[in-house]
Amino acid sequence: MSRLIYGRLSSEAFRGIQYPAVMGLVTEEWLNVGRAQRLLMIANMSCSTRARRLIWARDMGRDTVGV
Repeated sequence: MSRLIYGRLSSEAFRGIQYPAVMGLVTEEWLNVGRAQRLLMIANMSCSTRARRLIWARDMGRDTVGV
């Protein structure tokens, strides 16, 4: 992965991509890929299942996800 861009960024800056708000960081690749590729990146992340599902839900435009 390329260098990380740290910081909590507003969702408006990412046109609805909620990943930065959830994890507090984003990679340059994240800004340059389509939704399908982002979902693949999410699937390959080493994070908790709940965090991964929350990121997926936010990428789908929802604010919450069930347990």
